[in-house]
Amino acid sequence: MRFADGLEAAFREHYNERYLFRLRVAALMAVVIFAFFGVLNYFQLPGPTRLVAAGMQLLVICPLLVLVWWATYWQGFRRDTTPLALFGIVAGTAGLLTIMFVAHGAGVAYRYEGLMLITMYVFFLSGLLFRVACAVSIAILFVYVVGEAATGLPTPALTENSFYLTAATVIGMMGCYAHEYSVRQSYLYTALLEDRAQRDGLTGLHNRRYLEDQMPRLWRQALRGGNRVAAALIDVDFFKAYNDTYGHLAGDDCLREVGRALQEEARRPLDLVVRYGGEEFLILWFALEPAEILPNLTERVRMHIKELRLPHEASQVASHVTVSCGAVATIPGSPDGLDAFLARAD
Repeated sequence: MRFADGLEAAFREHYNERYLFRLRVAALMAVVIFAFFGVLNYFQLPGPTRLVAAGMQLLVICPLLVLVWWATYWQGFRRDTTPLALFGIVAGTAGLLTIMFVAHGAGVAYRYEGLMLITMYVFFLSGLLFRVACAVSIAILFVYVVGEAATGLPTPALTENSFYLTAATVIGMMGCYAHEYSVRQSYLYTALLEDRAQRDGLTGLHNRRYLEDQMPRLWRQALRGGNRVAAALIDVDFFKAYNDTYGHLAGDDCLREVGRALQEEARRPLDLVVRYGGEEFLILWFALEPAEILPNLTERVRMHIKELRLPHEASQVASHVTVSCGAVATIPGSPDGLDAFLARAD
């Protein structure tokens, strides 16, 4: 029920976006339910207990839940709704337990089933992940048992209530686990499919489609930040002759080796290596330092490929595989300069 750290963070962001609307609807539903029971308690409960119950539900819990709904539109909470969900659950649970304990302390019968509704809310409507939902529901069960015991609820009634509330918690855990497992599985499959669509199947590098998606974003980022970017188009020399001499399977191995070597030349988070097409590759370096001179970068690439010492008897320039590079560096000056930038490298 947990991915590796980087993927887990991406999943939680996806999960939060997916269930933000559901939390809003659930908060409004809770307001309606508590308001209904608040009015009902005012007319049904005897003496001062009705004022405590109706006041707690109508004047405390409902306004706090409205606040939760309103806060889901704040930018900070939209990135992580867990604090809001927990706040709403604590407000509703604390208010309901207060009513129960006051009623039972005064000898007034007050049903416990509202806690079962809150338990179902925790597992299926709040958007809490499984582990957090389990911890919250167990805490609710514990506080209820301890509080009712302190108010002197008869043991048979406490045992029966605790049994049904525990059963509801266990059922909620099972349903919540199955649901989150399914959501995680679906997210993983979708991420894998998207990754495969953006990667070259032979070399494992990003493909041209990925470049077309990401390059405009990186270009705009460089434009805003005044960052220097450089691109190198790299072509394996006499690759057709290599295939004719060694066969296409050997040619595939050659491209994989070249791709791995090029990947080592793009080490920073925003650097890209792309299989541009056929035997062509592209390296994008983002935010170059003034000391990083473009001829040094391309010469390092060329030497890295040379050091692979891949035999190429059919080459007209060397006995091993070599590459040719065309490279350009610039600080973007306009949003529409990207095509010209790549054309210069070509």
